[in-house]
Amino acid sequence: MSTLFPPPLLLTSTLTPLSYTFTLTHPSSPSPLASTTGFKRLPPNLLHMDTMTIDRRLLKRLSLTGSVNSNNLGVMLGCVALRWGYERGCSRVEFLAIDDSEFQHKRLVRHWRRLGLKEVRYVGDDVKDVPDRLVWGGRGMLMEGGTVELLEKWKRVWEKKDDEQEEV
Repeated sequence: MSTLFPPPLLLTSTLTPLSYTFTLTHPSSPSPLASTTGFKRLPPNLLHMDTMTIDRRLLKRLSLTGSVNSNNLGVMLGCVALRWGYERGCSRVEFLAIDDSEFQHKRLVRHWRRLGLKEVRYVGDDVKDVPDRLVWGGRGMLMEGGTVELLEKWKRVWEKKDDEQEEV
């Protein structure tokens, strides 16, 4: 079995009973390579995946693109967050594909749909969207999925990574 992330990447976490921050760093850079934050919403024991950022320029500068790509890095970090939620009884997960620009929004929706999340509704500027805007902090497509189903689907990233390392 391989390590969680390719060496020399280091995963650090800041955890509370209801929230998480996972950060991925590289020893040669003071800046985080990737991070994700979220929290458990009570009720209904829902995992709220709040942010996920990947510094693609840093990934390229560190010449890590051959050993890990930004999509797989995001899925791996997402799995860590999903597992955190699963261990705390979250059966569902919500994520907002933020709508800061039309091009990026369409890309995010397509990406998360391909990874197994379903579109719930668009959170916009209407009065009815105010509660969601307060929770999410922006406009975008609210997407959701089952925690176990997503973990099952996303585990292929590790299986593929393990197979590649065994061939070397």
